[in-house]
Amino acid sequence: FRCCCRFVEGFSWISNTMEADEDPTNRTLSGREKDRIDRNRAKAKALRAARVIRPYPVVDKSSNFADAKKDSGGGYLLDENEEREAPASRVAEDPLLYLGDDQPICKECCTPFAESQLLTHFRYNICDNCRDNEGKHSMIARTTAKEEFLLKDHDLDERPSALPFIERRNPHARFGSMKLYLKCQVEERAIAIWGSAEDLEKEREGRLAQRVDRKQKKQEKDLKALRKSVLSKGKERRPHQHHYPPDSEVYDKDEDNYTKTCATCGHSVTFEKM
Repeated sequence: FRCCCRFVEGFSWISNTMEADEDPTNRTLSGREKDRIDRNRAKAKALRAARVIRPYPVVDKSSNFADAKKDSGGGYLLDENEEREAPASRVAEDPLLYLGDDQPICKECCTPFAESQLLTHFRYNICDNCRDNEGKHSMIARTTAKEEFLLKDHDLDERPSALPFIERRNPHARFGSMKLYLKCQVEERAIAIWGSAEDLEKEREGRLAQRVDRKQKKQEKDLKALRKSVLSKGKERRPHQHHYPPDSEVYDKDEDNYTKTCATCGHSVTFEKM
């Protein structure tokens, strides 16, 4: 009886121990397990914070595209909400206001003015009243400036200093932006590089003549190749037919055979007669 009691007590102790191990609320964590839980919690918080950052700006789909655009007068559609786009030209986007004796003088009307879009964006002293949006104060793209005024990338970006520009969304492409320069500033830079307006025009005419010459040579080459191809296709290649006159047969007694020769190409054939 005493042995049975001890067996029952041992079995109850084992069952209580197993129940305590299965219940996570009754289990005490060790220091190593607590450190691992803290590290996992910190890692999860870092991943959650990283997902919050958006790599691309959020576009408000409710706004109307037509309402967000306005005609600049220079051939491009500009955004009305300029504060949503970060300026990439390193020129102040906020209009500058000059008061008192510090007001700049307009190059056209020679009168002081308090603020100007050209002065703000391009550091060019022209008031808004004298601005010519259709002429010399219009904006041109970087590619057009390079082609029209025969400039290179370092002419616009390096010497003697980088020309100011503004970045706008490209209306001809879905992604990407375009750099817009002031036409009169680009023209002044081209004259400073080429020496004078006459030299610039002479270089432009020379390059235009070279372009026309290369185009004409290419057209002549293509026309010659086409003519050659047409002539080669139209010319029929007929096989040559030999003509052996009856008196061309020569008998060889030693070999006991006959030889006849073509009258047009001189081809000879040796044969035997039965």
